[in-house]
Amino acid sequence: MIKNPLLSIRQLGQSIWLDDIHRGMLKRGALAELVRQDGIASVTSNPSILEKAIIRHDDYQTEILNLGALGRSAVQLYEQVTLEDLRKAADLLRPVYDAAEGQDGVGINPATIYIAFRASGRRRNKAQCAGKGHSLAKHWNAGPVPA
Repeated sequence: MIKNPLLSIRQLGQSIWLDDIHRGMLKRGALAELVRQDGIASVTSNPSILEKAIIRHDDYQTEILNLGALGRSAVQLYEQVTLEDLRKAADLLRPVYDAAEGQDGVGINPATIYIAFRASGRRRNKAQCAGKGHSLAKHWNAGPVPA
């Protein structure tokens, strides 16, 4: 039996982060499978990843159309769509977070932090935006901000 090289890396203490997330991965269980079988420890998201997800996958179309019909701004639309996926990913990765004592099992979305900061006039971390205490946000100028 061939050993999974990603799991071998994990056994050496290195965390594997997936720089991709889209709603289909969550709906169809692909992210759960990557966590379980390949030891994926965290996921990231940013505007570029979201753009690619929207273009390549139809999972967002109904929500985007509905939000647009409600008059939501591009920033509001972005936050709602992105944070919904990150909430679900955070729930899925909670056991990883607990096992790693908070070092893994997080989703980082710097653009959402910036948008939240700009909109509120104060810095809020992504966990506050997403409602998940086991997330970690990163503001490029300030470093990690534990939730």
